[in-house]
Amino acid sequence: MTPETQEKIEGEIGRFEKGAGEIVVVSAAPFKGRLRLDVRVFWRNAAGEWLPTRKGVSIGRENADEFGRLVREGVLAITGQVVAQESGL
Repeated sequence: MTPETQEKIEGEIGRFEKGAGEIVVVSAAPFKGRLRLDVRVFWRNAAGEWLPTRKGVSIGRENADEFGRLVREGVLAITGQVVAQESGL
């Protein structure tokens, strides 16, 4: 089965295949009583279920705009649409 035909994860917004047996899932769901944006790697077990790994990031409302801005800038930088600013790293 492809990632698109699998049962949806709670709060799932979308997913894409990362590699053999792994997907990245973007979701918005409550965690400890607060709504979070979660970008997480999932792996498929022997029963065909997608299970979350510790690889990922969970973003709260207070950082959501900055996270979105940085991701957009990163996409533009790697697609050659803009020249990335020096980050000092």
